[in-house]
Amino acid sequence: MSTNFKKLVSFTKFLGSIIVLDASSDVIQTELTRSTTLRCSLDDTTPSLTAPVVGRRDVTQTATNVQYVTSIILTRNTGETVAKMTEHDPAKALVDQASLQVSGDLTVTSERRGYMELTWQYPTQRQAGDYKCEVNAIDDNGHIVTFSTSLKVNVTTPSEDNLLIKDISVNSRLRKI
Repeated sequence: MSTNFKKLVSFTKFLGSIIVLDASSDVIQTELTRSTTLRCSLDDTTPSLTAPVVGRRDVTQTATNVQYVTSIILTRNTGETVAKMTEHDPAKALVDQASLQVSGDLTVTSERRGYMELTWQYPTQRQAGDYKCEVNAIDDNGHIVTFSTSLKVNVTTPSEDNLLIKDISVNSRLRKI
């Protein structure tokens, strides 16, 4: 009977959670980039055989899915909070409010535990920097698990050729009007 149990355990699949932080582009060209988007999510993964994480900070992945997300926070550079959302408060921008739109959802789906998306219209040098996403979640045993990951967004000044191409494109569209 114990051999059947061992076989059952060896075929059991454990799914984990992983934090993902993506950018529509990791380089912003001032005066040319219309928008840039950052999206932070806690996604479910394929089967894993690693041990579960209990009460840990700054992990990027766990062996089992967390139950739910309590908050998502995105910071820039030295800890400036750019946007946040919690299970009690909707996603909102805390800086760059004139050009930044924030949305998100903490509803658990079959593929995701929650996400927050930030989109800047006509980003500037101010949006350059090191971004860190932190997702706080609760595991099966009620322990808090803090996921974190980061990425860098650079800003460049467009070359004269790029500006000339943009100018030609705009003039061409204006002639069609």
